[in-house]
Amino acid sequence: MSTPVRMALAAAAAFAVSFAVVGVAVGGDSNSSSVRLGSSAAVRLDAVAGLPKLAEDPAVLRARRLARERRRERLARRQVAIRRAARRRAAAVAAAPAPAVPAEPTVPETPAAAPTPAPAPPPPAPAPPPPPQTFDDSG
Repeated sequence: MSTPVRMALAAAAAFAVSFAVVGVAVGGDSNSSSVRLGSSAAVRLDAVAGLPKLAEDPAVLRARRLARERRRERLARRQVAIRRAARRRAAAVAAAPAPAVPAEPTVPETPAAAPTPAPAPPPPAPAPPPPPQTFDDSG
């Protein structure tokens, strides 16, 4: 059996033993009637519906209202700006002159000068001299 398997089995055995010890210490059975409350008092909670309706803070209401109004104003300004930009674009397209239809291309009366020939490439460089033969294999 390898070492990791032994370690895993030891951990599982330790968990099982601790689980059994805690089960015995608590009393062993899971019946709610056998649970002892000791000296703690039982607290009875009423339903949330029984709580009184609290009035909202006027400052909070005023802040919410102002925030809503600012959002509406910001949205209205943005929509006005979008409409204004659309009108500007439409006016620019309408005011732009239509592209003129090109007339027949005019032929130049003088012939174009002949292009100058490209310069001749430089002569190739001479080949490098061969390496010296000084290899001695006498051993």
